[in-house]
Amino acid sequence: MKKNMFGVAFTLSAISYVLTHFLHLLLNASFLLHFLSISGLSALLFALMYLEKREMFLPLFLILFAMTISFFDDEISLAFVFWDGAATMRALISVLLVIPIVGWVLKQENYVRDTIILLKNQLKNSKILYFVIVWLTQLISFFLNFGALAVVYQIIQSFFSKQNSEAWQRFKSTAVLRGFSFSTIWVISIPSFAYSVETMDASLTQALVQGFTVAITGSIIAILFLHRFEKKHQFSFSKDIRSAISEAVRDTSENENVHRNPIEFLFLFVSLLALTLFVNSLVDVGLLTVIPVVVVVWAVAYFILKRKPKKFLQEGKTYVQKGIAPRAREISLLFAAGLFITSLTSSGLSEMLMNGLYKWTETIPGMNFLWVLPLIVLLFGFFGLGPLTVMVLIAGIVKSIHLPYPPELIVLAMTLGSSLSILISPLVIPVLFLSSVNGSSPVQNSVKQNWKFAIVLYFVVELYIQLRIL
Repeated sequence: MKKNMFGVAFTLSAISYVLTHFLHLLLNASFLLHFLSISGLSALLFALMYLEKREMFLPLFLILFAMTISFFDDEISLAFVFWDGAATMRALISVLLVIPIVGWVLKQENYVRDTIILLKNQLKNSKILYFVIVWLTQLISFFLNFGALAVVYQIIQSFFSKQNSEAWQRFKSTAVLRGFSFSTIWVISIPSFAYSVETMDASLTQALVQGFTVAITGSIIAILFLHRFEKKHQFSFSKDIRSAISEAVRDTSENENVHRNPIEFLFLFVSLLALTLFVNSLVDVGLLTVIPVVVVVWAVAYFILKRKPKKFLQEGKTYVQKGIAPRAREISLLFAAGLFITSLTSSGLSEMLMNGLYKWTETIPGMNFLWVLPLIVLLFGFFGLGPLTVMVLIAGIVKSIHLPYPPELIVLAMTLGSSLSILISPLVIPVLFLSSVNGSSPVQNSVKQNWKFAIVLYFVVELYIQLRIL
């Protein structure tokens, strides 16, 4: 009973926090910043009360670290760290709470299943199917963030439910996880990517094109790994694929949606991307502010055009009642990270540490900071900190040391670290989420199946980065 009460209190505080953030953007009234800090600290407190004990460890650790730094630094007060730190993450938390609205659109039709059925003749080769799964995961991550892992895996499982050998489990899980890891390098609705672009003042178009190219390259590498696996184990997935898809097609009646839904799905993806790029180029308010506004307008337009306004209100009611409280872990981490960042930046400790690391890398022949930056993000991942939390922790610090590299390359180095973290850390949320869906252990889903692939991806992307800065 108490847990439900804390969940409701957290939900109300989080909604108040987001609404206050947008009111402040509109009115620019200073008193709203005070209300923002109050609602933020309330949301953090109720989130910690709502969470299980093991889920409280990371946010409490960051809060304790922030308090320790302020205790040993006479120039910053503990009250300042909490008051200012509570408002630090307002744009990012707003994105995190608004982005799920995109998923409401995807639930309205069988977009993904109908797309696979439409492409049935092209998907009878294992390498083509693997490539499609990798990219389908990235497209759906536009709508559902790491929820794309479950959606795509369950759809693939529905087609290949009889194929449960170890090789097939590897096929399904690596395709989905690698696809999602690529999304952190270029998908604009992934908060960690959006945050890194805004913080580094990078060109969104250049970052998108660059990340998209890396995702294509990574997909080709993944196909080469699949080919090597089939050759080494003298195993071919193609025969099973043809049989399973034929059976699925027989069980599905042909109707107009099989053709209409794939076209509509593509249009939805392109319209969301294009609208975000257009608004971002038109107004200078930052990508993290643009994304939630575009998402709300885009989703409302969809439900109006579909003549389903009541459905939109119903989805909103369900989300408020059941969808916000489960995000307490992520949001408490962001609030705690905000306190930690405030203490680090106010004390000057962060700049000193990063400057020291930067100068050290520059003294080693053939080495520079962009070799190390992805590994720093990866290291945090092994402590259970996901890409978004890590990006929040280091992006502002990296910006403060004024690296002599194009901001787009710095963004790529950081998001490469995010991708590597998802691939081989068994403690980050996407891996844990996939494990809850496919029943394999987090270690099996991550490091055991992807460590070689992650190493190759790291060196290929770093080769591009190093050639660009020559």
